[in-house]
Order: sequence, then C-alpha cells, then structure tokens
Amino acid sequence: MARKQSAPAAAAANNGAVAQQGPIVIELDQGWAAMCVGFEKLKSIIAGEVGVFFKSEEYINLYTTVYNMCTQKPPHDYSQQLYEKYQEAFDEYIRNTILPPLKEKHGQFLLRELVHRWKNHKVMVRWLSRFFHYLDRYFISRRSLTPLKEAGWNRFKEGVFNELKETVTGVVIGMVDDERDGQIIDRTILKNVLDMYVELGGSDMLKLYEEDFEVAFLESTADYYSRKAQTWILEDTCPEYMIKAEEYLQKETDRIGNYLHSSTKDKLMKVAQRELLTKHLDQILRKENSGCKVLLCDDKVEDLSRMYRLFSSPNVDGLTPVSKVFKEHVNEQGMSLVQEAIDAAINKKNEKKDTVSALELDFVSKILELHDKYRAYVTDCFQDHPLFHKALKEAFEVVCNKDVAGCTSAELFASYCDSILRKGGIEKLSDEAIEENLDKVVTLLAFISDKDLFVEFHRRLSWIYSLGNCNVLGKFEARDIELIVTTYQAALLLLFNDSERLSYSEIVAQLKLSDDDTVRVLHSLSCAKYKILKKESSALPPSDEKKKVIDDVNKDRRFAIDAALVRIMKSRKIMTHQNLVAECVEQLSRRFKPDIKMMKRRIEDLVTRDYLECDPGAVNSYRYLA
Repeated sequence: MARKQSAPAAAAANNGAVAQQGPIVIELDQGWAAMCVGFEKLKSIIAGEVGVFFKSEEYINLYTTVYNMCTQKPPHDYSQQLYEKYQEAFDEYIRNTILPPLKEKHGQFLLRELVHRWKNHKVMVRWLSRFFHYLDRYFISRRSLTPLKEAGWNRFKEGVFNELKETVTGVVIGMVDDERDGQIIDRTILKNVLDMYVELGGSDMLKLYEEDFEVAFLESTADYYSRKAQTWILEDTCPEYMIKAEEYLQKETDRIGNYLHSSTKDKLMKVAQRELLTKHLDQILRKENSGCKVLLCDDKVEDLSRMYRLFSSPNVDGLTPVSKVFKEHVNEQGMSLVQEAIDAAINKKNEKKDTVSALELDFVSKILELHDKYRAYVTDCFQDHPLFHKALKEAFEVVCNKDVAGCTSAELFASYCDSILRKGGIEKLSDEAIEENLDKVVTLLAFISDKDLFVEFHRRLSWIYSLGNCNVLGKFEARDIELIVTTYQAALLLLFNDSERLSYSEIVAQLKLSDDDTVRVLHSLSCAKYKILKKESSALPPSDEKKKVIDDVNKDRRFAIDAALVRIMKSRKIMTHQNLVAECVEQLSRRFKPDIKMMKRRIEDLVTRDYLECDPGAVNSYRYLA
C-alpha cells in the first residue's frame, strides 16, 4: 500500500524535478567576471611572475564559459557583448600596462621597450584567441566581423603605434644614419621594429610600412647622400669619389638584408644612386686631372671597370656619356697617329718612292695596336656593352678613312698585307704572327669606306712575269753577250730574231700585252743605262701603275652604280632624284663610298641610253623605261 506524501513534500519534490531539467543560465556580468580572473592571471604569466601558469581545468573552464555564453538562447546569447568586451580588455591593458613605460623611454631604449611590449601583446592575443575560439569560429565568421587576432593587433596599432609612430620612425632613421657614419648599432632591434610595421599592416601588410616609415626614410636617405656627394665632389678625385660611392651603395644593399624589407631595395638604390651618381654624372666624368679621359690616358683599368659597374645601373643610365668620352679619346689617339705619320712623311719628302714607305706601314701597325688596346678595354672594362662597341667602331671609321702622305687607308692596309705576306713585314713576323695580323686587318676593313680599292691593290696572287728570269744570248757585232732579263723582256727581244725593225703596234700585236706593260718593257730596254734596243720616236710615256689601278676601280664603280640605279628603278618604276641617289648610296656603301657627282653623270647617261626618262609629271623625278 503506497504511502501518501504531504502537500509541502510533494511540492518540494516537484520543484526539484524542474530545477534538474532546466539549463543553468550564465549572466553577462557573472561570466565576464570569471573571464577577468583569467585575464589577470594571463597578465601575470606574461609579466614573468614565477610559479604562475594555467592549469588544464582553468583553461577548460574559461573556454567553456565563453562557449556557454555564446550558445544560450536569446536573450542570454552574449556573443556580441563578448566581442566588444574582448576589445575593451585590450584597450584597458594597453592604457594601464603598455603605454606608461613606453612614454618614459627615449631613443634606442624606446625601441627596445616597444619591441618587448609588442611581443607580450602578441602572446596576450594568442591566449585570448584560444579562450574565445568558439566566438571566433562561429559568431564572427557568420557576421563577417574582424577576426579576434586581427582585432587584438588593431587595438595595439590604434592605441600604441599611432601614438608613437612619428617618434619611433625618427629614432629608426637616426640609427640608420649613425650606422652610415660608421657607428655600431643594434640591427636586431631595428629589424624587430620594422617587422612590427609590416605585421601591423594587416591584409595590406606593406601599406603601413611604406606610408609611416619608407617615405620618410627615403627622403632622409636623399638628404644624407646629397650632403655627402656635395662634399666628395669638391674634395675627392674621380677614382676616390667612385670608391666611396661604390662602398656606400654596397652598404645600402647590405642594409636590405639586415633589417629593411626587401620591397625597399629598388627604391633605396634608386634614391642613393640618383644623389651620388646621376646628379653629378658630368662633374665626375669631366673632373679635372682625374676624369674619365684621364683614366683612359693613364690606363686605369680598375677604375674604368668600377665606373662601368656604377654607371651601368638602370637607375643611373650613365653609359651613354661614358661611351661618348671613350669615343672622343679613341678618336684623339687615332688622329694623333695619323698626324704623326703625316709629319714623318713630310720630314722625309726628299725620299721619292712610288711604293708605300716603311713609315706608312709602321702607321698601320700602330693602328692595329691601338685597336687591340681599346678592344680589350671594351671587353674587360666595359663588359662587351654594345654602346662601347659602337663608340669604338665610329672612332675607327674616322681614323681609318684618313689619307696619310697621299695614300688612302685602303692602299695602306693593302700594302701592309702585301708586305707581311711577302716577307713578314717590317718586324719579320712568324707564320703565326702573320695570321694574327691578317685577322686584325680584316677586322679593321669593316671601318674602311673604299673596300673595293683595298681589293684591287696587291690583289693578284698569280704568276708575276716581271719577277721571272731568263738567260738570253745576244749576238752583237762586237761579241756575244749573255743577258739575264725578265720574262717579258725575253719575249720582246726574241721578236727581233725575225726582224731588225718593229713598230710599237706590231710589238703589241705579237706580244698581246697591255699598252702599259708594253711601254714599261720597251722603256727598260731602250732607256736604261745599257740600251739594247734603239728607239726612233720620242720618249715613251712613264709607267703609272697606281693611276691605272685607280682608273680601273673608277671604271668598275661606274658599272656598279649603273647596275644599282637600274636595279632600284626597275623595282620602284618612278623615283625622285634625291631618293634615287640616297637608296643607291645605301646599297653601295658596303663596297665603297659613291661619289655624288659620278652618280649624277651615270643617271644622265642612263637617260641618254633610254634606260630612264625624266618624268614630265613631276620635277626632279625619273621613270623606268627598259
């Protein structure tokens, strides 16, 4: 039989049942008070108090408190309030714990304290982010709010960094200037401070670094090197200035690796190079008694190499003026050799020779040596840069097209080649040296405008009849005489076995020699000291091989100009006189430099021969007919 309960006992039993079924609600003040206890303990741990640490159950209780406060049903869901109080906790921590000691520090001590407080703050953010992990994972992500870590860093940026950034930036720049002046600084502190600039930039990490540090730093760098350059340019020689500039620029590069952000490198080098090099480029190159030209004259290879390294940077763009000075110097050296050869020839004007003298051959040797010297400069000092190849080429084009003692450069080079091929030249060169010198001549041929003249002079490597010997027995009235004569002389003398008297035309017809060769042979047999033949007419005309060569070349040039003109007009049909001449010059310039007057005569000749006609519809224009 069941025992009856009293009414109070039944009510108490029912109330107990209800209490057991309902969840425990954590109010905001109650829950936040529990979190504040955890904050205070965390501050003690960060401050380095001995024996203070979080137990596992303490960590779990803090995490669970946040979880419960975020998962309670409205109106007891305190997610938004916890998010706000999280940030307020940092504001209070910054205001009471971080700022007071920072405001008491100055200079490097301020930087050390700032780095220390920033490290502690990051530890605080990391621990609190763990306690509030559930809030970060669900509430913040759903509402697209700033994550807890970023929000904690933002509190430091707004409460500490913005308060001190101008002072901190000034201290950092001052330390960099101290290092530039040779003082030893704590690079680790600088790196940590500048890393803080980057970290506080958030998603746009470099914005803060660039706006609050880099701009001021680059302006300070420009001022620093502007002052240095103004002092050095007055006190130092060109080599001394370049040594200092290279040393300081290298230190700026090292600075990037030591503590500056890598993105600053190009900007920093551009500013430093502009102040040290670009702004003073002309003063450095033209510096009296030590500029670029003096370095070239004194063969300062190391200094020239340093000049190339400094001025080849894209930020400086200084190679064009350097190559201009190089070209001027090479041209002066070459023209000095030309004038030296001319003066030597004038001093020996009493020695009349038809061939190129040893003086002119020595001139070619010196030109080859000069080209070797400055070609080595282009390779070794200027790293085969195209600007210096061009400068060398243009300088030697001027030098190599100058006449020396009435001889064209083409004749000089041809005679030089002929000399070393025949007998090794003036220096009696070995076979290897001959090959080497011929290769050098071929290189310089590219600079000569009248290449066709070079081809004609001494071009034949065929049998030279004038150098042949023949023994002829001459039967004269007094006695028989054995004559040692050349091949041509022997052939001519043998004609008189059949006839005692021959006319000039008969001799030419039987020997089938040119007029010049025939005249030369007759002259040697009838006008020499020992006359073998008697002539009845006036003196034979003198031999002029040089004039013949030039006449032959001019004849070939006329044919070449005619062919080029016809070729151009055949493709163009109608052209103005000016354009026709210009294109013809361009086509023929690789072989020789066409004479404008000759070209005009050849055009008139083609008009006469009905290859071309003057265009009636246009002034100074021609039309192709053939």
